[in-house]
This record gives sequence, C-alpha cells and structure tokens, in this order.
Amino acid sequence: ALARGATLLVKGAKHAQREADAHAARYAALARFFAENIAIAAPGFAKTVIDGGASVNESHAALGE
Repeated sequence: ALARGATLLVKGAKHAQREADAHAARYAALARFFAENIAIAAPGFAKTVIDGGASVNESHAALGE
C-alpha cells in the first residue's frame, strides 16, 4: 500500500505539472515528502508481515483449530 501510495502521488504531481495546475509544486512536495519519509518504511513492514506469518500459523494449534 505504501508503494502504491507513492506511485499515485507521483502520478498526480506529474499530471498537475503537465496541466499547469496552480498547485503543482505542492503536489510535487507532497510526493517527495512521502517518498523520503513514509515509503522508506515499506521494507520493514514487509519483513514484519513475512516474519509474523509463523505466529498466525502457530495460533491454529494453540487454539485447537
């Protein structure tokens, strides 16, 4: 979701620039902020999901399912 969010923000910023939107610079700044501060967390979240899968699988045994 983070990666998709980044691509959509960049796509919107590029569109605004092509259309000479008065807020194009704001959209570009938002996309850059997201890429530099939010999207960089994606690899850590991926590791959490992948490594956390074992606990979900083990819960079935603990719950008797």
